[in-house]
Amino acid sequence: MRRVTPADAVHVASIYVASWNEAFAGVAPPRVLNRSQVLRWRQDLTARGNRWWLVEDEVGVVGFAGVGPSRDPIDPGLGELDTIAVLPRAWRRGLGRALMDAAVEGLVEAGYHQAVLSPSRRPDWDDRGMSDLDARTVIEAGGWDGRYAVVRAVGTLGDRGAAVIDANGDGADINLEHFRRVDGEWVATSSTGGAGDWGRGWSDGVWAEHDRSDDGWWLTLEEGPEPDDDVSERPAGAGSFGWVAWTPEALSS
Repeated sequence: MRRVTPADAVHVASIYVASWNEAFAGVAPPRVLNRSQVLRWRQDLTARGNRWWLVEDEVGVVGFAGVGPSRDPIDPGLGELDTIAVLPRAWRRGLGRALMDAAVEGLVEAGYHQAVLSPSRRPDWDDRGMSDLDARTVIEAGGWDGRYAVVRAVGTLGDRGAAVIDANGDGADINLEHFRRVDGEWVATSSTGGAGDWGRGWSDGVWAEHDRSDDGWWLTLEEGPEPDDDVSERPAGAGSFGWVAWTPEALSS
């Protein structure tokens, strides 16, 4: 067993997806191993206050666990078992127990006397940014004509999200639409658009930025204050922050 590094994000994401899909097959929607999933885990692995461990066998990395401060409820004196997962092929070998022992010891070393574990709920929950805001939902919630509009990228950040919509499927009218989950349903909150692949916009406390590269379309989301000036001009370093949602064409390259 060893401590996790940011370079282990691919291993962690692979284990998370494989264990989730095996454990919740037929109960919850399957997870997909893609760049967005890896980037999400890299962010979690480097989050301040978190501690992560990996366990390996003779083949390679087979499990991980992490602890940190409680997120629900938010209490500085309360710790949390963030995630613990083991590859299905390594189940029932005592690796989960070893990871749990390391996690508990880590919580104690961090000064926590109590900790919580949030069990997985029904499939309609938001898994820290992963949700059911998909292309079909974007078209329906945004009122787009599905015969012509093409969703190029989708991203979520908790109960808020954004999508890049090619209004006619020909690249001439690219729109950035923001969404918020209200009572379990995604509702469009704002929409901007025009010619050109790059765009940046703010709505409901979230910045969204999109562009197109040789790998395909990308979309980033980041929380931030309401702008006090024009955001129509591409800033230096655009596209360098936040969650990233890659389209299938990017993932296959």
